[in-house]
Amino acid sequence: MCFTGAVVGLYATGNGKVSSTPAHFEWFEYEI
Repeated sequence: MCFTGAVVGLYATGNGKVSSTPAHFEWFEYEI
């Protein structure tokens, strides 16, 4: 299997602190 292309992802951080709350994104929009 071969993949040639781009991948876009969302990233969330606890800003250096331990966090048990999951990240939840309601909307994501990408425009060129």
